[in-house]
Amino acid sequence: MEMELELLIKFVNKQTNTAESEIVEKWLAENRMNAEELKKFIEIPEGVKLFDNIDIRKEWPVLRNKLFVREKYISMRFILRIAASIAIFFALAGLLNHILKISNQPIILSNYSNDILNIALPDSSNIYLNRNSTVKYKKNFNKKREITVEGQVFFKVKRDTLRPFVVNAGESNIKVLGTSFTVETKPQSVEVIVASGRVAFYSTIKHCDTLLLLKGDKGVFRNQGICLAKLKNNDLNFLAWENHTLSFVNTPLPQVIHDLERYYKIKITLKDLLISKLHYTSEFKNPSLNEVLNEMELVLNVKYESIDSTIIISPK
Repeated sequence: MEMELELLIKFVNKQTNTAESEIVEKWLAENRMNAEELKKFIEIPEGVKLFDNIDIRKEWPVLRNKLFVREKYISMRFILRIAASIAIFFALAGLLNHILKISNQPIILSNYSNDILNIALPDSSNIYLNRNSTVKYKKNFNKKREITVEGQVFFKVKRDTLRPFVVNAGESNIKVLGTSFTVETKPQSVEVIVASGRVAFYSTIKHCDTLLLLKGDKGVFRNQGICLAKLKNNDLNFLAWENHTLSFVNTPLPQVIHDLERYYKIKITLKDLLISKLHYTSEFKNPSLNEVLNEMELVLNVKYESIDSTIIISPK
């Protein structure tokens, strides 16, 4: 009497009904060897009992045709070893696939705090993430220095002439060998300001010339624009969020207000248009808002007050 592998497995796992149990018990009573083989199977360590991972109905007929020769039943222990080997193969294949998927997952770093996040990349370059900003790069970064940016990030790139450093920013790319610059992605544009060195700035979807940006240059890409634009950077405080330094050199008061609003995340209003014509010169390191406003009162002969979370500046 031949025994179906599926029925035997159900019996071992106590999943057979009364009729199926009687069939297995009858098979065991026919030959003492059958009972011995079943006992050995039950004693196999849990690590190789992986039959749930095999499509038994599909695989067993093929396996049985190879194992039964001239209708002579081969050792059940041998059959179970083959089945267990198949199961282990499928389990290892699944594990390998899982490992490969994990190894291909990018590294994603985000900053949702109120502080600036300083990160050392695998190639020893440094990046500074502003609030609500994210960078993403692959685990093989040392082989291919490529990173994707969302938000505002300041880069200090370690020079490597053999491995260009590429920043993906929206529908534009920035390529450098070793330099420092900021990248800011906005809903409709990307801005790049160079602090040192040289930067190649180009669009990934439009056929236009690549911009070569030098220290003090600003590159702008607008999603709905014709091409890239190269400007001189007149914003002395474009890095204030990273170096905590505010600089004003004969700066029109509206620009001063803009920089203060951006740095302190507040709303400031000029009560009298006449004072908008004033210019302001000063420099601060790690200043508090009150420190800046108090000096402005003294230098510009103005006064300020806070009303409903808004700073109001007016003439004295």
